[in-house]
Amino acid sequence: MKRFLILLVLFAVTACSGKNPQLAYLQTPVPIQDTIGVDLDGNEQNIDQYRGKVLLIDFWATWCGPCLVKFPHMREIKTTYAERPFEILGISADYDPSDITTFLKDNDLPWDIWFAGFNQGVVKEWNISEFPTVYLVDHTGMIVARDPSDQQLDAMLVELVTKAEQAAKKE
Repeated sequence: MKRFLILLVLFAVTACSGKNPQLAYLQTPVPIQDTIGVDLDGNEQNIDQYRGKVLLIDFWATWCGPCLVKFPHMREIKTTYAERPFEILGISADYDPSDITTFLKDNDLPWDIWFAGFNQGVVKEWNISEFPTVYLVDHTGMIVARDPSDQQLDAMLVELVTKAEQAAKKE
């Protein structure tokens, strides 16, 4: 049953909206699945800890050139939204956690990073086969976009983070 739900979510996530071709919103947002990962210290983490915030999930690896190209823009948006309800979660598909720690000595990635391994853990559960793969999750835990361009992401974040702030004020 769990495998079926994962496949259903991934299928739904690949369908982009025709409402606004400028944005990569999904036609039908889907709830993020219950996901447990492991941080670089070996501690279990739950995706639910990001509830109430807009979350950018980036599946990446140190050996992936296109992944590394995305980092300057990700650093920029992390700085832009530093005091707002927004987080980035990098999920690494590297073969060994030491690859990441070595990489981080020379590269500042100021966001949470989980280690999954290549075709293991969260990478396998989410059926990720291409890198980078990026999901955007709204403050309610709904996956609303997959693989937006930098321009699309910027536009989406303005809208989604504002909605998250408005929701927090109502609570």
